[in-house]
Amino acid sequence: MKTIASILIALSVGILIVALVQKNSNYMSVSSVIKKHVSLFSKAPIQLCAIFIVPGLLAIAAVFSNAVSDTLMENLLVAVSIFFSVFFAVMSILCSMTTEEAESQPADQTKEKDSTRSLIKETFICAMFESVVSVAVLIFLISYQMLSLSNPWWKAILQTVILYLVFLVITNMFVILKRLEKLFSEKNPDIK
Repeated sequence: MKTIASILIALSVGILIVALVQKNSNYMSVSSVIKKHVSLFSKAPIQLCAIFIVPGLLAIAAVFSNAVSDTLMENLLVAVSIFFSVFFAVMSILCSMTTEEAESQPADQTKEKDSTRSLIKETFICAMFESVVSVAVLIFLISYQMLSLSNPWWKAILQTVILYLVFLVITNMFVILKRLEKLFSEKNPDIK
């Protein structure tokens, strides 16, 4: 029974991955979200490395140091679920800000308006990327909980993937926080 469950979970995850990376899909494709997010760092290669490579190094170090337990994975499931809801709330706020910007700013402030819109769009892309990664983490964490792997190599690989994605969410939070701070200071130039 355990083998059948493992095969079905692996098959399900495989089908999901294929559906998610499929081009020109209006339903489940997330490749455009990932491309847009990576393109935000086209002029900042050091930040790109810090955001995408450092989480991998941290994940590998955590797994090799035996710092990962099943309890940690259960706690991560709760934490990532909370992060996921926060990212959706941020996206909702950003959508309402875009509407307010269009209605409230006079036509003579087009340069400021374009700058703010661009910043809102970039922050929205970051929040979308965080949501996508959070969903992936949730899928892997639920699979991890259901499989209860006995093979130490498969367990280490799955733990590394999960921790990489969790650290990726955490490092990308710095990007969202910085963008939100910038948005706040643009909307409130009097407050320093």
